[in-house]
Amino acid sequence: MVDTLQEATTQTSILLIHAPYPGTLKFEGMPGSLLSAVALALPALADADEQVGYLDPRGASEEFYAELRSLARGGSLRVVCVSTSTAAIEEAARVVATIREEAGDRVLLLAGGPHEDDCPQKMAGSISGIDLSIAGDAEHALGWLLPQYVEHGSPPQRFCESLPASLAKRPPPAGRVRLTSPWWPLSTPHLDLDGGPLSFGEIPDRPVTDQHIEFTAFASGSTLPVMISRGCPYGRCIFCSEASPDGRVLVQQRFDWLEELCASRPGHSVYFQDSIFPTTTHVRTTLLPMLSRLGVEWGCQVYLPMLSERTVQLLAHHGCRYVYTGVESGAAAILSSVGKPALTRNLLLERLKWLRRAELRVGLSLMFGALSTEGALLETAETVRETVGLCEEVLEQGTTVAGFYPNVETVLPGTPLATGLDRAGIPLDFYRMPRCPDLDGLEDGGVGYNFLTIDGVHCQEPLRHVAGAIASAATYIQSLVEHDW
Repeated sequence: MVDTLQEATTQTSILLIHAPYPGTLKFEGMPGSLLSAVALALPALADADEQVGYLDPRGASEEFYAELRSLARGGSLRVVCVSTSTAAIEEAARVVATIREEAGDRVLLLAGGPHEDDCPQKMAGSISGIDLSIAGDAEHALGWLLPQYVEHGSPPQRFCESLPASLAKRPPPAGRVRLTSPWWPLSTPHLDLDGGPLSFGEIPDRPVTDQHIEFTAFASGSTLPVMISRGCPYGRCIFCSEASPDGRVLVQQRFDWLEELCASRPGHSVYFQDSIFPTTTHVRTTLLPMLSRLGVEWGCQVYLPMLSERTVQLLAHHGCRYVYTGVESGAAAILSSVGKPALTRNLLLERLKWLRRAELRVGLSLMFGALSTEGALLETAETVRETVGLCEEVLEQGTTVAGFYPNVETVLPGTPLATGLDRAGIPLDFYRMPRCPDLDGLEDGGVGYNFLTIDGVHCQEPLRHVAGAIASAATYIQSLVEHDW
């Protein structure tokens, strides 16, 4: 049975926080990496009568921080686990500071998430107040750490100081992690543990939260965001951090948990948040017939060059009504430079024709402001016009577009783009967010980690030239969304 976590109260002793996004979210979802990480620990925490609760504020607000201060002052908290993406790193630092201001050093404060996995600057070494940060496959590490901490009751500093010796005796049975703590010697602030590749069969089903989630792509008023895989089978986009380091993609082999979840939430649609929806033998022979039998409306994410017409028909036959995909740009030169050379105009229009024939709605992501790995700004007024023209052609073709989603290219740590910029001598700081008011109309435009993260010496003049064109494109596309085409 899938565990359902309740929102935190003053009785919560183990608090799970998804650091709030400092802008306007265009999608609602569940904090997947955080929920996966704690799956193994939950049974032991329940046996110890520890109350586990979550806070997922989505966007940053003063109301959220007031609630956080109240929880920290309440005296019940023993452990706080903070998960963050790169875009929310400043908010994660504020969360940590708020906990410390109200609860002092009596609370064990752990941190992890996508930012910790990808960034060479680990949070426990960069943000004051964090006792331990965990990068990599955190399931087995947290499955051991949390029960050990609540059982023995040592102060956070003493507990962290004892970890290297304890984990040397009992390392995680699977998964690869890097632990970082300010309580360890400066000469060895990291502890690397390698239990080998992780398998989905080794961990319990990921819990879900009790929050109400709506996704306008579906007719139902409520949506269940879920994941059945980890990693991206394509893995060549220079701006993306979802490719598996070892090239492996983990796909679940059993789906009874999803059937139980759907039965417990009648009337909900299902959205698969996987990087690319897998079509393994188990998915085709077990999951798809199950979804068809349940009669739920569902959607998923796809990469068009990897999509066959037969697969489109298979998805539609089993109840899929929506797919989301990254178009990124209408300019072939940009697509080639960012790792998507196969996504040609002709291929895109052909695949969209297949989707239209299958009566599927689509969501199309557009990425403006593309950089090369050497730091050259690839976007021009002409490439923006090409992208807008492609959007017009898609609509003229009759494709049912649920939404265009414009964003500014984000420089994420650990990506080929970030690595290339670093080699080119372009400084990046993943703990201080640049601001670009001119791009507030685009996703990430107001919070940074778009191309403005590079030194102004390298791109100041090109930016002045292209910012107006990018803003115009965003306004145009958003007007289409607002007026239902």
